[in-house]
Amino acid sequence: MDRLTAGAAILVSEQAYRAVEGPLTLLVTEVLRVGPFQGTEWAEVCGHEVHPDGTLRARLSQALVRVDRARPVVLRPL
Repeated sequence: MDRLTAGAAILVSEQAYRAVEGPLTLLVTEVLRVGPFQGTEWAEVCGHEVHPDGTLRARLSQALVRVDRARPVVLRPL
């Protein structure tokens, strides 16, 4: 993924982010900062977690994700 931007939906493996357990699917609403951490580029992002059924968690989540491990995903309309 070249850039993380607001409006992007991403999937990040458990090993490539810091916040909760398991893979994270997030609809990014804001990229707070991007910079080096542990030898790679990481981004601090805010957004809504996407549940397996495609619905969004109402409360915003914040996570630190490895930029090179964030994969774009297409969200299905409900």
